[in-house]
Amino acid sequence: MAQRERISLIRNILIFLIASVFLFFGPALAATASYLTYQRDYAYQASEADSKLSCRAIALEQVKRLLLEELGTYMESRTEVRNYQVSRDQVIAMTAGIVSAEILSEKWDGQTYVIVARITADPKQVARAIDELRGERQSLNELEASKQRTDELLKELAKLREDLKSAKEGQQAQDRIDYQATIQRLSAIDWFKEGYALAASRKYREAISFYSKAIDADPDYANAYSARGFAHFRMNGYQQSLKDVNRALDLKSDHAGALVNRARTLSAMKKFDKALADVNRAIELKPDFAQAYNIRASIYLNLRNNWKALEDCNRAIELKPNFAAAYYHRGAAQRNMRRFDNAFKDFQRAIEIDPDDPRPYQQRGWTYHRMKKYNEAVRDFNRALELDPTFVTAIYRRGLVLYELRLFQEALRDFSNAIELDKDYADAYYQRALCYQRLGQTEAAAGDLRRAAQLGHAQAQRAIKDRKPLPYEVDD
Repeated sequence: MAQRERISLIRNILIFLIASVFLFFGPALAATASYLTYQRDYAYQASEADSKLSCRAIALEQVKRLLLEELGTYMESRTEVRNYQVSRDQVIAMTAGIVSAEILSEKWDGQTYVIVARITADPKQVARAIDELRGERQSLNELEASKQRTDELLKELAKLREDLKSAKEGQQAQDRIDYQATIQRLSAIDWFKEGYALAASRKYREAISFYSKAIDADPDYANAYSARGFAHFRMNGYQQSLKDVNRALDLKSDHAGALVNRARTLSAMKKFDKALADVNRAIELKPDFAQAYNIRASIYLNLRNNWKALEDCNRAIELKPNFAAAYYHRGAAQRNMRRFDNAFKDFQRAIEIDPDDPRPYQQRGWTYHRMKKYNEAVRDFNRALELDPTFVTAIYRRGLVLYELRLFQEALRDFSNAIELDKDYADAYYQRALCYQRLGQTEAAAGDLRRAAQLGHAQAQRAIKDRKPLPYEVDD
């Protein structure tokens, strides 16, 4: 009897321990179970033309190629990807712009460079990103061009290695120079793809670092300048963004992607006529460029031309049915036309397509504000800022709602944070002036009013010109 009791006790303890493991670690195990991991190694034997750096560049490219081909082959076998009607080469090119490889180890003995790497990816997220990319011809073209250029450079390197074996002494020197220049271009493409994958994950600061490496390796790399310009735009670095996209267009005047990236930045700087000219040119070059129609819709929204914005959103969605940004821009147009039910449907659709994008939450929050549903508005702005704490528009608009709720200190903090992120945010200076006035800080209010006027804020300029007191209502 005692033995049976001991066995029963041990069994119960084991059941408890197993249940505890699943209770505490089950969710984490379930979260990682859906991920795929591939690990490969590649050994490159140095030729007489190679240095340690060139060996590493070639070995790195080859091991990544093995990994991406394996992941791409798996993704191509998935039902949803098969239904996208994209080729295997396109799938591989797209995965290069979606996932990054992790280098596990490197070894160089003076003759052979051995590198071990792995990639880890969630197939569902990769499939969703492939769907996003396949509908955006410009982005897909850039990734396909990168893959094609890599293939060409590897063939060129192989030919140069063969040529060096039989080249005369004078020709050998030139071949070695050409070899190292080709290695540089190969490295530039690798840096570009790494930056592209980071930008796809909204890691813009890290992406800028990789794009910069690509440009250092190849100063005439137009796609890298354009992509870095977009990353700077996402971080509110508008002047640097303009500098980069202008350089891209200097190198390639018909670069539709760079034109659209410049249009985004010009629009953010409220230079809508110039932005419109750029995006119209991009559409002339690429009539099926869904992103161009989407950006033009956002410009029309700023110009309060809701009908044209609606038309462009519809065209973008026609070209790219799962285009989250086009849905939330269309929702904004519907909101401005007071079609609130349709607006909420579009915002919800955008969130369903990309639940990690803060922008539809911000747009829906602004819609709640327009409907004077302030608690719902704050909730959506908070969600947007959980996803992107530097989302300056969400910070500013939450400040407007807090002002309406007479929470002036909290509103003041939001306007100050918006100004910290964007030193030239005229609206934020004006609204902070209203907060200071409400809080009895007249000198601070006057200082912000002057700064808003200097930045071109019409109401601030009128208030200073007419020497009238600030209104208490917020500027909607």
